[in-house]
Amino acid sequence: MKHHAAQAPNWWNQLLAYLRPRTVYAQGMTPYASLYTSMSVDDGDAPTIYATGTTNAQSGCNCHDVSVYTTLTLPGGRMDGDTRYGYYEVAQATVALTLTGSDSDGFMQASSTHNAYCPINQTQFVSGEQTSQSNPLQKTRAYYKCVSLNNGQCVKQPHPFFPAIQVYTHDRCNSGTICNRLWSRNNNWLFTLQTVWQISIGSNTTCRAVPPPDAQQRIACASPDPIP
Repeated sequence: MKHHAAQAPNWWNQLLAYLRPRTVYAQGMTPYASLYTSMSVDDGDAPTIYATGTTNAQSGCNCHDVSVYTTLTLPGGRMDGDTRYGYYEVAQATVALTLTGSDSDGFMQASSTHNAYCPINQTQFVSGEQTSQSNPLQKTRAYYKCVSLNNGQCVKQPHPFFPAIQVYTHDRCNSGTICNRLWSRNNNWLFTLQTVWQISIGSNTTCRAVPPPDAQQRIACASPDPIP
C-alpha cells in the first residue's frame, strides 16, 4: 500500500510562496526625473547673472547615472556653458556672466540638456531633453546723485526692504523709465555717471550698476543721459 503525504491547501502554498525572500527587479518600474533650468542675479552689487540646470533622477536604487549641460547666452551673443555629471542621481551645472557696458539690451537665455540612465533596466529614460528660461535685460547709462546724505557726505543707511543691510542710495539726476533709484554697498560718490542694468527674472526686477572703470565719478549732475 502506498502512503500519500497530506497536501496543504492551495491557499497555504500561495501564502508560503509569498512569504519566502524574493528579489525585486526594476524592469517593471518606470524611472522618473525632474528637469529644470533657473536663473538668478548676484545678491550683491555686481550685475552678474547665474543660470542653473538640474537633472534630478533620485530613486530607491540610488543608481541612476545623470548629467546636465547648461548654457547662458546674453542678447549680444556672449555665452558660457558647463557640464556636470551626477553618479548619485542628481547633477547640477551653474554658469555665470557679469554684464558690462558693452552688452546689449534684449533677452538673456538659459538652457539645459539633460540625460539619465538606469543600469538596472538598462534604459536611457532621459535622452537629450531640454529645459530653458528667457528673461529681459534693459540698459541705461545715466547720471546719478547720492540722496543718502549726512553733512554733505554720501553715507550708508538701512536698506528700505532689507534693514539689516547698509547701503548707499542714488537717484537718477534725470528721471527715466527704468532704475530711477539705485542701492549699492560700494558707491559713496556724490555724483556718478554709470551703466545700470534692469534685470527682470520672473516677477522680480532689480537694478545693478557696472563698477569702475565703467562707472565714473562726476562733480555734478548733467543732462541729457547718454542712454536714457
